[in-house]
Amino acid sequence: NKLFCWVNTDRGVECLASNAIEKINKVPLRGGIVSQHQECECERHTCGERCEKCCPMYNQIPWKPGTAAKGFHCEKCNCNGHATSCRYDQDVADRKMSMDIRGKFRGGGVCINCTDHTTGINCEKCQVGYYRPNGVTPDAFEPCLPCDCNVHGSTGYCTPDDSYVHIGKVAGACDCKPGYSGYKCDQCAAGYRQFPDCVPCPCDSRGILPSHDCEGDCLCKANVAGELCNECKPGHFALTKENIDGCLPCYCFGVSDSCSSAKLSYSTISSLENWLVTDMNATRAIVPILDTDNGWLTIAAFDVEYDSPFWLAPRTYCGNRLSSYGSNLTYSVSWVVMRGDTSGKPTTGPNVILIGNNGMRIAYGEEQYNGQEAEIIVPLRENSWYHVRGEIQDIPTRLRRTEFRGDAVTRTQMVKVLADLEYLMIRAQYHSEQIEGSLHSAVISVGEISPNGESNNLVETCECPEGYTGLSCENCAWGYVKLIKNGSNHQDHHVCVKCDCNGHASTCDLVLGECTICEHNTVGPKCDRCAPGFYGIALKGTPTDCKRCACPLLIESNNFSPNCQLDDPTDTDSGYVCTQCPKGYAGDHCENCDVGFFGNPLVPGGTCEPCFCGGGPCDQETGRCLECRGNTEGWKCDKCKPAHYGNPLEQNCLREYHLLLL
Repeated sequence: NKLFCWVNTDRGVECLASNAIEKINKVPLRGGIVSQHQECECERHTCGERCEKCCPMYNQIPWKPGTAAKGFHCEKCNCNGHATSCRYDQDVADRKMSMDIRGKFRGGGVCINCTDHTTGINCEKCQVGYYRPNGVTPDAFEPCLPCDCNVHGSTGYCTPDDSYVHIGKVAGACDCKPGYSGYKCDQCAAGYRQFPDCVPCPCDSRGILPSHDCEGDCLCKANVAGELCNECKPGHFALTKENIDGCLPCYCFGVSDSCSSAKLSYSTISSLENWLVTDMNATRAIVPILDTDNGWLTIAAFDVEYDSPFWLAPRTYCGNRLSSYGSNLTYSVSWVVMRGDTSGKPTTGPNVILIGNNGMRIAYGEEQYNGQEAEIIVPLRENSWYHVRGEIQDIPTRLRRTEFRGDAVTRTQMVKVLADLEYLMIRAQYHSEQIEGSLHSAVISVGEISPNGESNNLVETCECPEGYTGLSCENCAWGYVKLIKNGSNHQDHHVCVKCDCNGHASTCDLVLGECTICEHNTVGPKCDRCAPGFYGIALKGTPTDCKRCACPLLIESNNFSPNCQLDDPTDTDSGYVCTQCPKGYAGDHCENCDVGFFGNPLVPGGTCEPCFCGGGPCDQETGRCLECRGNTEGWKCDKCKPAHYGNPLEQNCLREYHLLLL
């Protein structure tokens, strides 16, 4: 179309280029005068006196004037047949929220006054209180139906369409108030009763049967007791809603049936130090390389001589890991595949292998992984764990999963492995053409008994009989030794036998009948005697049976006898006698100096020294000579008497004689 325009003194209408054609109308005026009125006849869905805008239903894209060469086409909004007008919104266009008539999110058309109980940018949704049934499209004649919800049990809203199926919500399902359930919220939810009031049920929802309607007496699960089904039966613990029996039976390694949930404070073990690469039996080891750029551990395929290498965790991950039961092991790995067109494919094999000190080898996972990296979460609970068949020593890439997978692991077996974990291994091979594998991280949760810890866990703490200790009585107490009834049967429990060591040794050799290391200052094959330098009766079985000899003091400088013994070997209250007082010491405890010696052994640093009196006696405290011989005198008889001469040290002082010459 061409550009047409007409101007009179009253400023006639100007038609915009290429969007209209000229049309002249004769309009009668007062006095018989006829005026010629020129107006635009708009095309391409434009509107307005000058075709300066798009028509009400054609605002998917913004209006702009056409040119002589190319006219502008206003584009129809997609309102699914439920609106007669729309507007353009630049923000909607920028965010690609408006769907055009071709089904693409392009343009900014926003529908106005949606009908048929619809709403939304394209009238594609149902208004609150309405829903679009499954399979009904937004452009249906009557797409939205009113929510059919019980007035007592619902909020009045329902799931608007079938786009919520992935989270378990069906189109039209009513939004229920607390305590109500059902598609129409027309019944009481589990744990509530007396519809339409639906008051809370006094029964513990964790302990009642799923089919229980909460009317009348509480119907408890198999391992649950109490009028309200809120406690575990004797010999059980850990009441949970997920457990079909309600509570777990106490395990306690078969020596106790009394337990409860342990109060644990959790921490994590996470380290890449001292990891190795090994085979699935942990019989060979290769030291991986630490990539200093990213901190990962890396192993090259040509360094490994077996088909199924595993990352072998250091000892810090092993040992007693009962407190980790029910938690997770999370690790992150990556691998590099040979470039080029190969016939390789992802491999299968156990993701994690645990080997207990009892030799039991169990595994989890067997998936194939596409891509070249994975973060894997492994639950440390028996579900989905299996035994690795005993004859399997390696897993070639062609091996099918049924060839290495054995029987399912029981809770008893899982607990036995975690109680004394010898090896923890993480899969390192994920592709048949893998040339390199990396371990990024490995994190395991561990619990510590704490009065302020969490008790909502699956870890038991048992009331252990004498001789047993540990969360599940898995260890022998001090002074007991562990015996296994049948080492080849992993179901057998251990027995803790008391050592015949009079309570003075932590363990013993039952075959030789000897105690390993005697403590509490005792000696002997059965720790039945006090060690040298100690006295008492070692057979009483207390840590204080043998006391250190004080001869006369306990300090080394004043303990002069290496041995002592009871006055009465049958009576610990009879006192003791030091039996090897050295020369110069006297008394039951070497507390005095003997004749010919002086000093004070009862004073720290004090000793008994010989008297320096030429064989004569001295004061036993001061050492002053009491009787000098050989005409000597002085403190130490070290001087000749007056009128004597000679050598006093040899007690040889002679009297002086003076001759008078007449």
